[in-house]
This record gives sequence, C-alpha cells and structure tokens, in this order.
Amino acid sequence: MYPVSACLTDIHYLNLSYLLLLQRLSCTPEASLLAGVNFELLAAIKALPLPKLVSLAETNQLIITIRQEILLP
Repeated sequence: MYPVSACLTDIHYLNLSYLLLLQRLSCTPEASLLAGVNFELLAAIKALPLPKLVSLAETNQLIITIRQEILLP
C-alpha cells in the first residue's frame, strides 16, 4: 500500500513542477493557449517569487488540469 505521506509529497512535487512550467510558458506570446489557463492567472503566477510558489504547491490537492482535447484525437 502506498503511504499517504508519500502520495502528498508526490502531489507537492507535481504542483511545483506545474507552477514552474506555467512561469516559463508565461514568457511566450501564446502562453495562455498552450497552458489552457487565462491570461490573468498566468500573469499572477509569473509575478510570484519562488517561496510563494512553493507554499502554493504544498496544498493537498492536485492543481493540474488536463484538457480532454489534448488526450483524445
């Protein structure tokens, strides 16, 4: 059985990776289309310093949203 603490750690790492990816994508002109989030959210994430990103990533909920049109042809 997978321990809950290990699962939460994995969620934190996934969230942080996603937020860092959004920060990098926010530097491109088509960022909101690529990321699937609105421009205001991208601008807010881009402005966050690393300690704030880490604390946001440490929620116990996965913040990644997967768009269905990407998964299905």
